Amino acid sequence: MFAAVALSLLVVPASAGALFGRNVTVAMVANEFMDARIGRMGGFGFSTAMVGEIFRRRTELGVSVLFVFAEPTARTAGRFTTDETIVHDWPLINMITTKVTANRTKRSASWASAYLRAAHVDLFLLVDWRDDYARALAALPRTPVILWARDPRTQQQRANIEGIRMPGRSQQPGGLRTPSARGAVNVFRALGPSKVAIGMTWGAALGDRIDEAYAISSSSNRVRAFELPNSIPFCSSANDERTYKLPGEESASPRVVFLARLDPYKRPWLLVDLARMFPSVRFAVLGQSHFRGSGSFTPPPGSSVPNLEFLGHVQGREQKEAMLRSAWFVVNLSAHEGVAVSWLEALACRTPILAMVNPGGLVSSFGMFTGEFPGDGTDGLGALKAGFERLLANRTLRAELGAAGRRHVRATHTEELFLRSFRNIAVHIGVSPKKSDSSEPV
Repeated sequence: MFAAVALSLLVVPASAGALFGRNVTVAMVANEFMDARIGRMGGFGFSTAMVGEIFRRRTELGVSVLFVFAEPTARTAGRFTTDETIVHDWPLINMITTKVTANRTKRSASWASAYLRAAHVDLFLLVDWRDDYARALAALPRTPVILWARDPRTQQQRANIEGIRMPGRSQQPGGLRTPSARGAVNVFRALGPSKVAIGMTWGAALGDRIDEAYAISSSSNRVRAFELPNSIPFCSSANDERTYKLPGEESASPRVVFLARLDPYKRPWLLVDLARMFPSVRFAVLGQSHFRGSGSFTPPPGSSVPNLEFLGHVQGREQKEAMLRSAWFVVNLSAHEGVAVSWLEALACRTPILAMVNPGGLVSSFGMFTGEFPGDGTDGLGALKAGFERLLANRTLRAELGAAGRRHVRATHTEELFLRSFRNIAVHIGVSPKKSDSSEPV
């Protein structure tokens, strides 16, 4: 049965194939999928939704997607318990079922492996690296692999994350476990540089992290790293060549947006202090927590901080774009980031950033960088206050930073750039186009 299911769901038009000159099937392996049934809603999930949307909409490219969920721990009760489902209009298989019986896990892995083989997968696209991904690769051990480096972490960066504490608490909060990605070296050794490559969302921020994060130098077959950017949609009402926001696009009274999960990793408790420092500023908090109970952040009652609004996860592009367009700036309080998708989305809407990390100089180029403050982050409240005051007082500065940020995103994170990079990396590691195909991918 698995073969019939796989082939029927992965079918593309017979005339398709513009990207490679033939139809290609990509198995995208991840631990989140921007789907509340499965788990977290974050940057890794954004990447799966992005890839699924592009190749479903652009059927002429001839690329089919098969999502592979490979994480054994069910953090929420809502994670699906079937072997196969549909996510973003593509099939998703579960390498390790969440049903608990004596031998169910073994049967699920066997079923999923057979499904992968029946789907005639041409390429694995891994959303960063987690050791459980190896279960999927084992089904097709000679299939080329792109490791999409979205948040490679050095040992020091992992220590910074694990050192986060909530104010007044000594125990480690939830969600700070930072698994090592150095197991990726086993893939490099097994396949060699002719069949595996790394794609970085933005090399300026991540290029100096990948060697340590993935133990690249530990492999005698050193893999190559390429740019593989996000595809960031541009604010629909601002999709033109204008330099600045239109009059009235920015809210009449000060509004600041926090666009992130409310997990301790993001240090959302600092929002309470900031909202009390700036009672005339409306703080719109877009995100939700994926942890409950001890070690999680609990928003204060609305009456105690009336200008701090917790709006939850925002479904749909239009509402999020409207919030980002109207914001005076976006604030990020994390102790660590890769290349945050929320930053790129804000800059695409000409909205600058205020943050406590500065990967690749992105924040200092298109916003305000406060400096880094480990632990609970409260030592950085003075620097945050100074950054707020400067951005709130200077509309021209906000406009200049936002305009420069939009130009940056247009130059580095578009659908066309993603497709071109994806094709070039895939061809480099052996996904062969038709010999007669010499056309550009888009």
